[in-house]
Amino acid sequence: FGTAQPLGDVATLVGDALPAGAWLTGLSLERGKPLQIRGTAARSEDVSAFVDALAASDRLRDVRLVFANGSRIDQTPVVQFSVTAVAVGNLPLPEPTRAKKARAATQKEKL
Repeated sequence: FGTAQPLGDVATLVGDALPAGAWLTGLSLERGKPLQIRGTAARSEDVSAFVDALAASDRLRDVRLVFANGSRIDQTPVVQFSVTAVAVGNLPLPEPTRAKKARAATQKEKL
């Protein structure tokens, strides 16, 4: 079983797409599940540029801005955001069938 793209490459792609005024606060990336990205940006334009950069990539699909909320860190206004996307080729690992498990258990008993 081979993957279309390693998860580490997807994480690098996300980091490289960040504009200078934004930073990641969370990244959830699991085999077979959508990518979830959380971050903070200095301006809403930075969030927009980040989402546009991800959407332009041929390695991701269904890029969506979940939320972008204005907030403050000390007295500095910031924008907290969440984005979801699907990494192309990020398929779930195949589940072994019960018949194979039963055969393997039977073979162990014979030994």
